[in-house]
Amino acid sequence: MRSVLKSVIQPVVTGGSAGRKRAITDADGNVYTSVVVGTQEWIVESFRSAKYTDGSAIPNITNNGLWAAATSGAYCAYANSGTNKTNYGLLYNWDAITNPLFGISGFRVPTLTDFNTLLTKLGAATASNQMRDVGTTYWTSPNTGATNTSGMTVRGSGDRDGADGIFNDLKSHGFFWTATSIDSTTANVKLLYYDYGDVLNETKNKKCGFAVRLMRDL
Repeated sequence: MRSVLKSVIQPVVTGGSAGRKRAITDADGNVYTSVVVGTQEWIVESFRSAKYTDGSAIPNITNNGLWAAATSGAYCAYANSGTNKTNYGLLYNWDAITNPLFGISGFRVPTLTDFNTLLTKLGAATASNQMRDVGTTYWTSPNTGATNTSGMTVRGSGDRDGADGIFNDLKSHGFFWTATSIDSTTANVKLLYYDYGDVLNETKNKKCGFAVRLMRDL
């Protein structure tokens, strides 16, 4: 069954401030909000569905060794914690996020170009500050410069290593998949850090687990 979009439209605010928002539901029944920045609409929360858009299950791999050995799509919560799923969304591997049924109907995993368009609109040198949730509940102290003026409320979701399945970097790093592949084993990932104003571009192994922010063009 395809995911359903439910909308409540509010007035648009252009520029780096939070713009038009609406409620959006995924195939697993999770409800998200969205924000418009420039010509893009971004899901505010990190994706947390355990299902593809047709309702079929994405495998949940909790064992570290099995995660590293996986050859198909999979997800996990950081440290296999339901609380972390609620607070930070889920972590997915490359095979999951590139499945045509991944995500929410009408939205996509952003390419490197999509992310760079967002960062240019916000102002690249301070984009991380504008995107990060404020305070130190979901980021390592001191979370320097965070204002969340973009309305994107990004949190330090950490990652899961592709070589050994170990969880790392909760609250200090927010890694987010792009849909841009580099070669058969690596892809581009965007990184927000608790103490840095810019959003960094990283090359990471496709077996790793990272968070996902969905978006669409307007």
